[in-house]
Amino acid sequence: MERHRGIFTGATPKTTKIDNFGSFIPFLGPGDIDDMGNVCYDNKGLSQIGLQEARKIQPNSILVTCI
Repeated sequence: MERHRGIFTGATPKTTKIDNFGSFIPFLGPGDIDDMGNVCYDNKGLSQIGLQEARKIQPNSILVTCI
């Protein structure tokens, strides 16, 4: 299994392209992580097209929000 180590910033697909968004995979933003570290997966999602423009994180990654 290939491991990627390091710190990566997000990559938001173009919001003007409606085809980028859907329910294929969750799309997390700072507002989706509460003060206790709980993650809400119910807000936005990406389509398969949108995922090609985004940066998919690997399982067991650590998410940090700084907004």
